[in-house]
Amino acid sequence: MLKTQISLVLLFSILLSVSSCSKDDKDIAIQADMELSGQLRTYSHGTNGWLEGDIAGVFVTSDGNPQNNLKYTPQKHVEYTQNKWGGYDASDVYDVSLIAADEKAGFKRGEHSVYAYVPYSEDVSDLHSVPVPDIATQLGPETMSFQPRSCYDFSEKDTTFSDIPLGNLSLGEFNPMFSQVTAVLQFPEELDGKYFSELTVSCDSPIAYSNGLMDLETKKFSGDPVYSIKYKLIEPEQLSVLKFGDNVMLPSKTCFIMIAVHPEDMGNNIHLTFSTMIDGIKYSSTCTEYGRMSEEDITDNNFAARDGLPVLSAE
Repeated sequence: MLKTQISLVLLFSILLSVSSCSKDDKDIAIQADMELSGQLRTYSHGTNGWLEGDIAGVFVTSDGNPQNNLKYTPQKHVEYTQNKWGGYDASDVYDVSLIAADEKAGFKRGEHSVYAYVPYSEDVSDLHSVPVPDIATQLGPETMSFQPRSCYDFSEKDTTFSDIPLGNLSLGEFNPMFSQVTAVLQFPEELDGKYFSELTVSCDSPIAYSNGLMDLETKKFSGDPVYSIKYKLIEPEQLSVLKFGDNVMLPSKTCFIMIAVHPEDMGNNIHLTFSTMIDGIKYSSTCTEYGRMSEEDITDNNFAARDGLPVLSAE
């Protein structure tokens, strides 16, 4: 009799345990698919819209299990037109539909939060640990007629709602998390005819991350901080003095460097030093104050030295 009672107690304990596990692991079925759209409008070596090859990652949290790192591609890509500076600007930068490559995001129950990011990374299952591009080494454009490079950019967008919206759910405009510094470098007159091929940008605070991650909820970076970036030209360029009568225009070169500093933090004591080696001599210049290239521009993460960079001088 005692043995039977013990067996019944053990059986009841096992059934209770299984029931508890099943309750905890039970997901909520998707009630309807999400139709997503979003606008990518940022600056990375040129005005960005959705580029061919761009992929967004999407996370959805709600009642039930989260939907993690779903892959979405834009239905349309922007076209590029040549601008007065010899580069290319995006035309028709607009909100476009995002198409699920595989599993589609869906509505479950309760409050929903959608977190999206670009560029997409494989094997990510946690919205709090999304890899960001390693920008410690960057290649300059092949010519002044450049087009944007998404590989040096990172943008995100999130939204939260309680009621299932009717029709399309627009995420709105993605937020750039990196800033571009448009540096117009001027060189001493004696460097006329010399070749420039590489630039080092350094700072006393992090401007890149090795093994970098971003928490899409808190918008915070983590990883191994990097305090200098190498910017390399694909082909060395010859520096030339230009003369207009008695006026002399010093040799100059415009470089476009992405740094892992949020646009809102560009005014917080970001002191960048630009340096290069030419014929074994180091030339450098430091900038301490930046402003947006144009307050009316559609981009908001493109910065330049407010009063221009001083001429690089020999150390």
